[in-house]
Amino acid sequence: MLHDSCSEIRDLAMIDLLASTGMRVGELVGLDHEDINFYERECVVFGKGAHEHLVYFDARTKIHLMNYLDSRTDNNPTLFVSLALPHDRLCIGGVETRLREIWYKTAPEGELMCTWCRDKITRNRQESRFAKGSSA
Repeated sequence: MLHDSCSEIRDLAMIDLLASTGMRVGELVGLDHEDINFYERECVVFGKGAHEHLVYFDARTKIHLMNYLDSRTDNNPTLFVSLALPHDRLCIGGVETRLREIWYKTAPEGELMCTWCRDKITRNRQESRFAKGSSA
């Protein structure tokens, strides 16, 4: 459903990569070109606490990532960049906002947000509150 509402190749690649790997948005925005291995369909992700691990993506994601990278005209080593000049690295809030915008285009009437987006945002807020509370 979200795929049908993507007007940008970048957005399609982001949604597929998030869905097929289960990585966090914070891990997604930290990726560079060199972190992707298309032959093995894997990427090196730096999680919380700078822990490095491999995640694997499916063939459809590989195609969408390759199409996105082929369409880019900049030389930024960052995997996902803004659509407008100067093509800076996307931030977590920017990705979450874009996902919400795409969802609102496809949402059935009366349904405000997809479960994945709502759960992701709720989980991140809870983790943030927990971290703030434990450090006080």
